[in-house]
Amino acid sequence: MSAAEDYLKLIDNATPIADKLAIVEQQATDRLNVLLGTDTVPTKFNYIIAKVVGSYYVRIGAEGTTSTNQDGLSQSFLEDDFAPFMDEINAYKNGDDFYKPQHGKWWLI
Repeated sequence: MSAAEDYLKLIDNATPIADKLAIVEQQATDRLNVLLGTDTVPTKFNYIIAKVVGSYYVRIGAEGTTSTNQDGLSQSFLEDDFAPFMDEINAYKNGDDFYKPQHGKWWLI
């Protein structure tokens, strides 16, 4: 499907939620693959996909909006849903095992 067809499905109220979530999940997976430089997302990064899908789904129809306020309810959105996870993504790309315990060394002089 084209990007335009996907977006039309996302903003159409008649589209089932499961279909919308599938589109958002595929887009998030594709973006994370680009960020990681991989063809498939390693399973240890599935939590990133879950968080991004949730935050993007809430924002459907308000793309490009950074904040909104209506009747005392205010919402603000991140411009990049992957920003909170960039430390983990960069560590993976640099070959660091982000999940391995970090051990330091002490030098007594």
